[in-house]
Parts: sequence; structure tokens; C-alpha cells
Amino acid sequence: MEDKFAKFEKGKKITILSIDGGGIRGIIPGTILAFLESKLQVIMIYIYILI
Repeated sequence: MEDKFAKFEKGKKITILSIDGGGIRGIIPGTILAFLESKLQVIMIYIYILI
């Protein structure tokens, strides 16, 4: 897999996905992300620079 940060250009838009919750509380956002990936047929790491 190529390094996404190697192509970072100054002034380019950066997308960051921040998920709060750890342990059992992290299961719900993870499940939602998996659901969105399957419905949108896209992998989130290709949309967001930092998750």
C-alpha cells in the first residue's frame, strides 16, 4: 500500500475522521463504519487521511 502522507501537498484539503469511544463504546461506531463501507462500496481509509 502506498504512503498517503508522501503525496501531501501544502494547501490541499485534509480529511480527518475522529471517533470517540473505547472498549465496548467503540463497537457501535465501528459497526456503523463497516455498514457505510458495505453500502457505499468504498473503503474509509481512501476517503480520510487520518482515522
